[in-house]
Parts: sequence; C-alpha cells; structure tokens
Amino acid sequence: VLRDVAVHFEELAPYEPDARVERILRGHLRAVEDLEDSPVIDAPRILPAHFGTGGGGGGCSPPLSSERCRYQQTTLGGLLCQAVKTELEADACVINGAPIKASRTYPDGIVCHDQLKEELPFPLKMVVVEMTRGRLEEAIMYSRTQIEDGGRGGDGGDRSETEVERRGYLQVDFDYRPPGPGGGGFPAERIRVALPRNLMGGFCGIRPLIDLGTELRAAGKYPERDDYMKAIDLVVRFCCKERWATVMGANLTFDELDLDGDGKIDETEVSILLEAVLGEDPDRHIVADMISAIDTDGSGSIERGEFDELFEQVQARRGE
Repeated sequence: VLRDVAVHFEELAPYEPDARVERILRGHLRAVEDLEDSPVIDAPRILPAHFGTGGGGGGCSPPLSSERCRYQQTTLGGLLCQAVKTELEADACVINGAPIKASRTYPDGIVCHDQLKEELPFPLKMVVVEMTRGRLEEAIMYSRTQIEDGGRGGDGGDRSETEVERRGYLQVDFDYRPPGPGGGGFPAERIRVALPRNLMGGFCGIRPLIDLGTELRAAGKYPERDDYMKAIDLVVRFCCKERWATVMGANLTFDELDLDGDGKIDETEVSILLEAVLGEDPDRHIVADMISAIDTDGSGSIERGEFDELFEQVQARRGE
C-alpha cells in the first residue's frame, strides 16, 4: 500500500565547519593519495629475468609499455599475463588487448597503483580452464588475424592488414611458446590456461574460445559465475611475492628478519627489510601489500610457516 511521504530539506550552509571532521577527511584523502603513488611494478628490480636497466642512460630494457596492445604483443601485456599465470598456477595465460586501457610507456619500468588501475580499470574476471596447446595457439592466431565485427584500421584504413585494430588481440605470458619442436610441447597436450571468462561467452568474437565455452557448458564444466579472480588483485600479489623473492635472494632467514624475536614479522620489520635489501623507503601501503600477499591466516603479520611456504614457492619458481 502506498503512503504519503513527507520530505523536509534543510540548508546546511549556515552550519560552521567541524574541525574534527575536516581532520578525519584530510587523513583519508592523504591515505588515498599515498596509495595512488605506491609503486606496484618495479620491473628491473623485481623481474630481472625479463627486464634490466638501460645501461648508462638508465631506464628499463626492454621498455615496459602497453602501447598498441590491440595491434601487437606488448611487454606490459606479457607481464600481466605472467603474473596471472603464476598466481593461478596455470600453464599459460592470455588477456585480450581491449581491457588494457592506458596505452602508455613506463621508461623506468615502474608502475604505481593508480597507473595500474588506469591500465586495468575494469574487474577483469580471470578463470582457469583446460584446453589443448593446439587450441590455445589457434585462439591466439585467430585473435591476431581475424577482423571482428566492427573492426577498423588504425589510421583510416591506410595501414596494412596486420595493422588493423583488434580488441581481441591476445597478449601472452613471457613463458609461452607455440606448440612444436621449439619447446612449446605437443599440440594435443592438455594444459590449464588462465583467461578472461567473457572471451568464452563471445566477447571479441574469438571463435576457438567461443567453441571451447560451448563445449564446457555442455560438459557441465563452465566456470561458475563467482568462480574468478580479478586480474589487478593477482598482479599486485604477484609483484609483492617477487619483492619477497628478491629479498630471499639475499639469503636472509626468518630469524634474521624477525628483529624482535617474537616469532612473527610485522610491518615495522618489513619496512626495515625493504630499505636494507632493496633500497626502498616504502610507504605503509606497499608494506601492507607485502604482508597480505603471504599472510594466509589474516593475522596481519607473517609467521614462520607462511614464510617457509613462500620460500618453497620461490625455490620452485627458480627450479632449485
């Protein structure tokens, strides 16, 4: 039953500002600004297997860039795929160029949190499914050669066929190799592949992935609606773990990092560690991310078992 509702508006302008509220607001705004400036990706320092410094002129080599990710493989696209693949323990990862938005080069190889949000502004929903190596390669080649509905040339049609903009242009992880004698395995081999779930629903019209989605639905194996992880969360976690891997390369033990000997590594000790080993002066957001990346029990600090588990993961990644 509908009832009459009385609404009263009161002008707030005459009220004097509350100094306490203003202090709280300024504190929250400073926290947001600090978070936006926090470096998440530091490619030369934490990913030396893939990036280095550019010699005497500084910079990052190869350049870390997301420019033209709808036309070609990019280094940032590869890094994002590598991060997702590693965190989801998949054999390979692909991400289409459309959701990578900033189209920017980072000369020093450093990407801050706000820049990462500009690169991945949407909740890119990553899932892991099984397919053959041959089908994955077919999907990659299809995405890079077929013109989807509404596709267009990059400069009014003057570019060649290879220069047509493709929202579905699949970026691949650094480790990916096409199947065959070059180290990519057998085409019929079944592997676990991380990818955005909407590609199997028809987004970007990548036919091999659409067919895969149809087959998975028929077999009752299509990922559930809530069975995904956001790409940006996986990238942050990956980069934090790579920082830890760099620290562990200094052969510091848990007891050496636990400065006060209380059986856990807290934020203060992580800050001291990052400054001593990496030369960073980390803000509290980086420190919090470093802890949460391996704090499996949510205690807000790192216990010996959590540290040992990460150490084993680092050893496995290095093949030691």
